[in-house]
Amino acid sequence: MDIGNPSSSLVLNESHDVALPVDGQRAIFLDVIRCCAVIMVVLFHVAYPPVMNQFGTLGPTQWWIANTLDTFSRPNVPLLVLLSGALLLSPQKTESASLFFRKRARRVLIPLLGWAVLYSLWRVGVRKEPLTLLRALEDLLTGNVYSHLWFLYMILGLYLVTPILRIYVRNASSRNLWYFVGVWFVVTGILPTIYKLFNLTIGIPAFVATTYVGYFVAGQLLRNLTVPKSLRRLLPVLILSLTALAAWASYASTIASGRREVDEYFATVWSPIIIIMTFCVFLFLKELPHERLQERMPIVYQAIRRFSSACLGVYLVHVMVFETLGMGLLGFTLNSMTLPPIIGIPVITMVIVIVSFVIVSFIQRIPLLRAIV
Repeated sequence: MDIGNPSSSLVLNESHDVALPVDGQRAIFLDVIRCCAVIMVVLFHVAYPPVMNQFGTLGPTQWWIANTLDTFSRPNVPLLVLLSGALLLSPQKTESASLFFRKRARRVLIPLLGWAVLYSLWRVGVRKEPLTLLRALEDLLTGNVYSHLWFLYMILGLYLVTPILRIYVRNASSRNLWYFVGVWFVVTGILPTIYKLFNLTIGIPAFVATTYVGYFVAGQLLRNLTVPKSLRRLLPVLILSLTALAAWASYASTIASGRREVDEYFATVWSPIIIIMTFCVFLFLKELPHERLQERMPIVYQAIRRFSSACLGVYLVHVMVFETLGMGLLGFTLNSMTLPPIIGIPVITMVIVIVSFVIVSFIQRIPLLRAIV
């Protein structure tokens, strides 16, 4: 299962007032996207177990509720990568590669090393794994410390190619950038789907336009894309429709395969359905009338900004909170199977988010520890 300091340049805490010196609405929108993406990460981790259970202890109705919520949460990390591309690939970013790496190495490596130690101790003390120091070091190098820490390794990989991509984005036309994203969409989304449906391999590799780099470049394009007012109303409809389509496709593929284990291909981040859905969510959140909403609900937007500054820490600590509740370490068990999914999944998600935020807010006040969040 895959799954603050405002000056941090990790996408979860990227300083957007430098990267996007445009209007106030854009700055607000960045915080909103960051917050929604991290909450969706938690939602995914909560909804995932009952979905994989496939009718085991749940009836079909309850399973479909869990499956729909799980599918709805799938744009989580892709949204963060889109946001990262919107920030880091701005043509206004002209710093040298050496300066870029100096600024970001400590902001990623310190959290990575800090949480690698904490989760290694968690594995030994809570999960009772026979973890040796040599194995812990090997896991750190291979990215196998804990399931959700893969995100930091992926971001490091994107950072390595950012100086190259900046030159390309700065000099490429908008049409050429869309061509790049189009090639990525075909290679990453369409061709594997053709193989999935028809068992037909089309041997046209395009190594440059693969994995998360497409989301990364697309973030810069979507940041500057203005959706006509006539189409903005369709975005929520598209998001819900694509959620339903991906949820149904996962079910249909599972039934067709005859396997007990759920086939989640159509709900993965490489599915054409989820790619399009992620773009729609990004644009929907971007095009909300944030300035007007902020005037009407200033307290809500203050909370959004505060939570946004803690998003990196919430992402990193939430698995400990999730497992503490799910494993009954507090004397009671609370997980997505404890309550009916329609109630349990949203409630447990918000409990984990709130508790994680409180923990991170406390850590941010400790000088020696604030660097890891």
